Amino acid sequence: MTNWTPTALSALHHKLLALNARMIAIGDWQIPGWYTTPEEEIVHISKEVGIADFSPATKLNIQGDAVETLLRNVYGNRPALGTGRVWQGSLKTPELDCHIVTARLSHDELLIISTTDDTKILLDTLSGFLENCVHLVDVTSALCSIHVTGPHSRKLMSRVTELDLRDSIFPNMSCAQGKLSEIECTVLRHDVGSLTSFELYFSRDYGEYLWDSLTEAGSDMKLIPYGVKATMDLVSSGGDQ
Repeated sequence: MTNWTPTALSALHHKLLALNARMIAIGDWQIPGWYTTPEEEIVHISKEVGIADFSPATKLNIQGDAVETLLRNVYGNRPALGTGRVWQGSLKTPELDCHIVTARLSHDELLIISTTDDTKILLDTLSGFLENCVHLVDVTSALCSIHVTGPHSRKLMSRVTELDLRDSIFPNMSCAQGKLSEIECTVLRHDVGSLTSFELYFSRDYGEYLWDSLTEAGSDMKLIPYGVKATMDLVSSGGDQ
């Protein structure tokens, strides 16, 4: 019997194909690898601004009064992660070695993002750290994710949200919840090397709407779509091109 593995598609899949996206496989997902070339996209977003679909990233919501215990088990004895702040690090076990980003949305709620291909092992690993009254939900398929990256990313964001994203208020490794184009959204500031970058997480029902809203808002800003390969190359070089 032939084994059949379903392919996961972002809410933006067909819109991005129409923009000439070249799809690559990451785990079970299809995601834009590039539109022109990764090299051209890196040069452009290093000077201007770009938006990218990162919906395939594993996204886990954790709620409960004992989330502090989970943070200690994952990150060790770091100073407390305050509300509105973000940590990143590696989670290593005999079964798993992956990069994770943790945003503290409130005193009892976390959003964890990971690039692991094996969501089930990550879920099982984190579940082993949970205490009573802490609940973990996989929201990977429920949430769309768009990254806004480049020197003019804050200017673009200011056109679609009233959140105060100035460096003095919203520095790198910050998070907040608010509205973008009237859509409830979680925003992370997670720079790529020296490049300012915002990560947006919101209901997949509004994927195309928010993409179009950002595109319209950036119509006079040399805004381009870029693929995951450009981000991978930027991360490996420390964001300096």
